[in-house]
Amino acid sequence: MVSCSPKYANRTMDFIIEEYSIIKKHLFMENNTDQNQKYIIVTIGATGSGKTKLVDEVIRQLNSGEKCNEDENCKKHIVDDLIMKDDTFNDGLKCTIKTIKEELDEVKCDQCDINNINNECEKELTQCKFKAIEKHNPTFENAYWNTRKKKGCRDSNSNNATKTCDTDKNVIYCNCDDKNDSQLQDSIIKGIKYIVIEGTGAKLPAEWFFNMLPKSGNNPKYNYNIIFAYSFVKYDDLILRNKSRVINDINNYEGAKNNPVPRLPLLSTVKGILIDSIKVLKSFYASRWKTAIFNYMDGNTAKTEYKFPEEYPIRVMIFDNNVKSNEDMKLLYDNRKNEVLDNEFNKMITDISGITEEELNVINNGGKNRNKKSKKLRKGKKRRNTRKKTKKLI
Repeated sequence: MVSCSPKYANRTMDFIIEEYSIIKKHLFMENNTDQNQKYIIVTIGATGSGKTKLVDEVIRQLNSGEKCNEDENCKKHIVDDLIMKDDTFNDGLKCTIKTIKEELDEVKCDQCDINNINNECEKELTQCKFKAIEKHNPTFENAYWNTRKKKGCRDSNSNNATKTCDTDKNVIYCNCDDKNDSQLQDSIIKGIKYIVIEGTGAKLPAEWFFNMLPKSGNNPKYNYNIIFAYSFVKYDDLILRNKSRVINDINNYEGAKNNPVPRLPLLSTVKGILIDSIKVLKSFYASRWKTAIFNYMDGNTAKTEYKFPEEYPIRVMIFDNNVKSNEDMKLLYDNRKNEVLDNEFNKMITDISGITEEELNVINNGGKNRNKKSKKLRKGKKRRNTRKKTKKLI
């Protein structure tokens, strides 16, 4: 019998890795502490699910001992952050915030004794206060979209704003979407170690995003590892968290330039978007992270399937954020470290999202409402697709 010593066992493993390039491609992220590795982290979750906290949780899992401090090592490219800093958004809502604060002072809840607040009563009081706030939702939504799609994207702390809109020239952006894409491209070209973007998951960054990435060739500067990181909170708790956060943000708003106006989330659409994102995630998982099916949120019968480029190995992490604010999220799934059976995966998503299989199989009202809106827009002036006009700089 031929013995297999550790020496020859290692040589055999080296041979396997060399022969099967796909294995080699996907093993490089296992327990890798190489300081030269670069990552694009796509944080995915419903509003209020903890996407900000998620970034550091992902970096911690990479065994780097680092955090995203928004320095030359880590850049976040989140369009909502640009909008929150914009003069148009802030100036347009200051009076509305003042009105809401005055109304909150008058809110009383019949279910609660103000001198004997318990957990259930606190929930009731939150519901009562949010009812006083959500009637102002149309004002917030209009301010948000007017800011996001207008020409220029001015920072409240800066005098610089783009006043021209000429997409035939490099690095000229027309609005906050363009500015965000341009700054993202700039970070990629500079080879920033951690680049962060975010989304709800109803549509993953696909063709527009991967077309933006330069071909790496032999240049390690552009060898980015793509991480899709999901954060889940049970739906009922998610809604309560959002309401509590909005109330606190409004109460703490002082109107200073370094204290931007809080955004009021449209909670009526959260469940629909959450259901859409889970459907996309499950299609992504079913292909073993090679393709994903989009367009659930538009209510279309024809779905769009996107195949992710093989040259960018994809890592998927799923976190449970049904924890206290001072506790770490729980990493439940990492496709580089563990695989699960289909029924186990589905049960995991149900447990951490609070969305049942029956709810996933029902066409949600959020999708129908958004589809009606999109049809109206298509009948009018054709919307500008700013992403298509982003210049590829490499």
